[in-house]
Amino acid sequence: MSVRGAKVSRVGKKVTREYKVYLWVFIAGIGLIIILKYLFPLMAPFLLGTIFACLSEPLVIKLHNRLRVGRKLAIICILFFVVVLALGITVFSLLAFYQETQRLMPQIPEMVGRFLGFVRDAIQYFTKYFPQFAEFGSDLGIPGESIVQLLRSMIIGGMQFLPRFPQLILALGLGGITAYFFSRDKDRISVLFYKILPSKWQEATLRLKTEVMGSVTRFIRVECILALVTTAFTTVFFAALGKPAALAYGFLAGIMDFLPVLGPGMVYITLAVINLLFGNYIQALWVVIAYFMLLLIRQIIEYKLIGENLNLHPLISIVVIYIGVEIFGFAGIFFGPLMIIILRAFYRMVKAVGG
Repeated sequence: MSVRGAKVSRVGKKVTREYKVYLWVFIAGIGLIIILKYLFPLMAPFLLGTIFACLSEPLVIKLHNRLRVGRKLAIICILFFVVVLALGITVFSLLAFYQETQRLMPQIPEMVGRFLGFVRDAIQYFTKYFPQFAEFGSDLGIPGESIVQLLRSMIIGGMQFLPRFPQLILALGLGGITAYFFSRDKDRISVLFYKILPSKWQEATLRLKTEVMGSVTRFIRVECILALVTTAFTTVFFAALGKPAALAYGFLAGIMDFLPVLGPGMVYITLAVINLLFGNYIQALWVVIAYFMLLLIRQIIEYKLIGENLNLHPLISIVVIYIGVEIFGFAGIFFGPLMIIILRAFYRMVKAVGG
């Protein structure tokens, strides 16, 4: 065979290997979508418990080695702390939401009346200069009672998840039990799993697990830090304004921070509009200023944390989250970045073992 023929052959084999790698990644992506979309809702407590056991392993090792605490006791202490913290945040958020809705319900008719009055005044003003607005104004004859009823229905609908609180406790309990047994028997489970794999895949799979767990841990850390910053900033700001439910607004803004597009702006913009309707123009201005300050702080922190922890460009993160939401719904906020993290590590693993 000539030198040129040998070179072409090598290039052809290299291209074939690349195609095989991409095919494996594509198959893994389809498998991940099926697992996360259909299997995860059925097995959520157990899968989350397994994931938590993997993520908490560094803490278990630190407690076990530094404080000379038995492994079982270390696992129990960490699980107890996390479950109590999760229950505390959930209970407080539900109570704060309930109290705030009870406070706002009597004010809804007045807010709607002020809003409709503002709309009518605006239409009358524009009708003087643009006569075509007169027809638009006549088409806008929505009874205020209908809007009040709609808003009340939305608030009451939002409170429908309160009876599901026992299910949440059950899910946390099952997840905690799963995490305990998985963490306790981690070595035996790992040995059994690696025995099933072909020898050439064992080392690459170990690297895959290490990279994925590290990336997932950093991703969760980024999201939690941003939510904590939002919660702290919002709580301090509304406490300075003298709002009675400053802590509730802080927790609500922190939870909304996990939502794409909406984010904490849902809290700030809503409160700014309410203040405008009641004539509190100075407070409305302060709320808007605080919102832009929070956006600036978050952008600085988010860009730094994402760049350092995930090695993902913010634009890629936004695209991934959008695609995740389109495929999985609300859960896509977390599943989208998680899929990219896993598939990126899987690509490196398959490439390392030669497709």
